[in-house]
Amino acid sequence: MKTIEFIISEADIEAFAHVSGDFNPVHLDQEYAKVHGFPNRISHGLLTMGKVWSVLSSHFLKPNDLPYSYEMKFIAPVFVGDTVTLSINHVGDKWTIKGVCAKKPIINATILIKQ
Repeated sequence: MKTIEFIISEADIEAFAHVSGDFNPVHLDQEYAKVHGFPNRISHGLLTMGKVWSVLSSHFLKPNDLPYSYEMKFIAPVFVGDTVTLSINHVGDKWTIKGVCAKKPIINATILIKQ
């Protein structure tokens, strides 16, 4: 098993909102997020998913490796400024990834790679 970390930054949230067109205030407005039960603004789910793929593809995969299945279960929200720690296992074409923030599970993913 290998571990690696990344941070969901303010710049990540802003850039993803503009690229995706998802300007939901729960991602961009602190007061709105608090009124709706969150302690902080939450990351876009697809931003978190994309960061996981970025880590996997840039640190572990070869240039010709292609995903043919990507499943992710969101267990808990990821907040702006969170450090996400990924535990990554690899057997054959199957990559399993568990993500935590402050020791709390936030995602489980399985990615199948054609090599």
